[in-house]
Amino acid sequence: MNYIMKMIIGFVLCFMIIGSLKYDCLQKEKDNVSFSSQNKEVLLAGHRGYSAYYPENTMLAFKNAIAEGARGIELDVHVTNDGIVVVSHDDAVDRVTNGTGVISEITWDYISNLDAGSWKDEKYAGERMVRLDEVLDEFRGQNVFLLIELKVNAAEMVVQLIEERNMENQSIVRSFSLDYINRAKHLAPHIRTQYIYYEEEEWKKAYSDALENGHEITLRYNQISKNKMSYAREKELIVYVSTVNDIDDIRYMINLGVNGVIGDYVDRLMKVKREKNITQPEVSI
Repeated sequence: MNYIMKMIIGFVLCFMIIGSLKYDCLQKEKDNVSFSSQNKEVLLAGHRGYSAYYPENTMLAFKNAIAEGARGIELDVHVTNDGIVVVSHDDAVDRVTNGTGVISEITWDYISNLDAGSWKDEKYAGERMVRLDEVLDEFRGQNVFLLIELKVNAAEMVVQLIEERNMENQSIVRSFSLDYINRAKHLAPHIRTQYIYYEEEEWKKAYSDALENGHEITLRYNQISKNKMSYAREKELIVYVSTVNDIDDIRYMINLGVNGVIGDYVDRLMKVKREKNITQPEVSI
């Protein structure tokens, strides 16, 4: 075996050992975190509805998430060419429908006739995309929180739709853009807002930005730690995590004491809920 080959094998072994040590440390941290209160409230929310088994961001996915036991529904919004706030994660309809086009360049009339279910399974053929106002009307007055993520600068439109229905207590407006949610908070200080921050760097600054502007924060589940949660508690910052699908990760998030867990598999969220005997917050209506 030549020298270069030995060096390559050595590097590979080093990376494997380092990866194993990181996993062991994380597992030990998970094992050493204990659940602090059997009465702790944690909001469990379906990511784009019950998207593990139903076409994402459709009314079918939303209704089934609630039927399964989730108290929250996470959804995303864009705005059509004719000014309609439509529920969609992507900025185009191509991935989840039989149509094509960027949402900001096409009309609601076009979108409303698309099949948004067949891509998931043929049994969902005919399921369609929905407007935000339809979702608000469907869950208005129910014990359900709507986590509305601004994918575009639509704070004014979203706040107006919420306020017209007196659904401020059911709504949480969220975004990766601090500017978007700052605008929403300025327009409606009484509506909860969340800053979504998925970067490892400058997380303390992200916490500070959230706190200074009256926001909560959502972190990527694999970036959370005891240290970050302890810091959040000191600052009295509400912390949600997303997108948590592995059942052991869900348990770990609950054990850390996060305030909300967002995941595709609502059945797994409910399994951990029963195991931990936790409760979910109630909507003040």
